[in-house]
Amino acid sequence: NTVWATHSNNIAGTVTMVAAADESTITFATSASTFYGISAQADAGVIVNFQVTGSAGIVALDGDLDTTADTAANNLAFTDGLTLTAVTAMTMKSTTVTMIPTGKLTLLAKTGVHIAGSMTTFANAKPLVINSDSDAGSGAGTFTVVTGKTVTSNKSDVMITAWDIDLDGSVTAGTKSITIHGAYAAQAIGIGTTTTEMAITDGELGRLLASGDGLCLGSTHSGSISVEGITAGNSQNLGIVSLVATRDGKTVTFQTAASVFNALTITADAGIIADGYGVTTDTGILQLNGDSDEVDDSGDKIAITDGLTMTAETLMTLAAHNGAIINGGTMI
Repeated sequence: NTVWATHSNNIAGTVTMVAAADESTITFATSASTFYGISAQADAGVIVNFQVTGSAGIVALDGDLDTTADTAANNLAFTDGLTLTAVTAMTMKSTTVTMIPTGKLTLLAKTGVHIAGSMTTFANAKPLVINSDSDAGSGAGTFTVVTGKTVTSNKSDVMITAWDIDLDGSVTAGTKSITIHGAYAAQAIGIGTTTTEMAITDGELGRLLASGDGLCLGSTHSGSISVEGITAGNSQNLGIVSLVATRDGKTVTFQTAASVFNALTITADAGIIADGYGVTTDTGILQLNGDSDEVDDSGDKIAITDGLTMTAETLMTLAAHNGAIINGGTMI
């Protein structure tokens, strides 16, 4: 039941709860609880009915301590509308049974959110919100899903804010959207890259599924975006990809190798550069806007170098209000 911060702040470390007896559980009930740091490990389930906070440390929940099937739920269960907060890192684990948020769930941590078990939201239209670098100050806030595990939102939006993404597992939003933002102001983002501050590899992109509303990458808060060698096989599960670099002076650049998407929209404040490598959409639109604010910047252009081919399966739209569309290639 309730643990007040004023009652737990004399324990300057992690409170570890272990319910290791067969079929035993841990339940956070009655009202919210705050610890310096909390680790809850149970044989047959951890049930979170109210907010849990690690006010200066970790939040680590393991609903399947013995990694063996039990008669009880053996998972992590969260009631609708919960926010879990860790001032350092957060880990969610349930080895043999899927973790179940019954509704909207928000996970906030300053030095990373680590998902070490599969998770499936019970209800539709109940967003999953994850911020793995909530103070935007550590440079260590990675969102991780481990190998073989899947985070499934059950046709609900998934919103991720992070310093970086480590997807050996997968995230699926069904027909809804996945939105990924950089945690830091002007943070550089890359897809297909390994060198940007947030680097989403081609393989990691292939482990994101949003067949309807697609993937939105970037925001007015984030920085420039680089795109390198996205393959059709790894973009095919995203109905549309939207790249947003609308912070003042930020651009979107295609580099290193050609890229293929189902459908693609790009909105940049200060230009879109296809520098030697083409772009193809194989099922839908290709829409490029190199001057989103329609205010004169130093770039504000769409620049396509000589010899490139830009191909749209359906409609292609190019716009650069204050700049130029510099076409040295071929558009189909």
